Amino acid sequence: MPIYEGEGELTREALLDLRKTNKCKECGASLNVYLDPDSGKVFLACWHWHRSHHEGIEREASRYEKEGVAALNIPTRREIMTQEHGEEKTAALVKYISTGAITKAIATEIVETLWGAAPLIEKTKAILLCQTYQLNPLMKHLYLVGYRRKDKDGNFIVDKQGNYVKDWSMQIGIGATRLLAQRKHNYSYLDLSPRKATEE
Repeated sequence: MPIYEGEGELTREALLDLRKTNKCKECGASLNVYLDPDSGKVFLACWHWHRSHHEGIEREASRYEKEGVAALNIPTRREIMTQEHGEEKTAALVKYISTGAITKAIATEIVETLWGAAPLIEKTKAILLCQTYQLNPLMKHLYLVGYRRKDKDGNFIVDKQGNYVKDWSMQIGIGATRLLAQRKHNYSYLDLSPRKATEE
């Protein structure tokens, strides 16, 4: 039986929250919220409800719940890094997994290895931010994201070599914003921080 809105103080927002942290008990698939046309209420069920009619949900265990403190060790971090960045980049960056101080040289090597195709100005901004605030891109503090550029018709632009033309943007992770708030540096509007609006 799927879980309906209104059962035991469950609101629609509560169902949407349950959807994010649970999965189908029978097949392990994601959950979805459906509308029951007879009762007019929404219910939470397996993603494949229309063809499977699976019943029950369960919370998906995180890596830390499955493995405990063992999930925090260096070999596991290295394995995750290999999945994210590949063998070659991991071999070059493995020495910086848990490094304390980030110098300009270390930040340059990490940024060049991870985002070598990014424009120089974006890489320089990322390097200076890492050095100034001791942010480590390997700890998910900072990202350089390339967005494929489109023309006026909505088609992706391709260069002469057949590669997509990208616009790059620096993104700061949640952990980094907390570190920036803790560290007493001058973090100005030019560095993408919020600022107080004035009449000028």
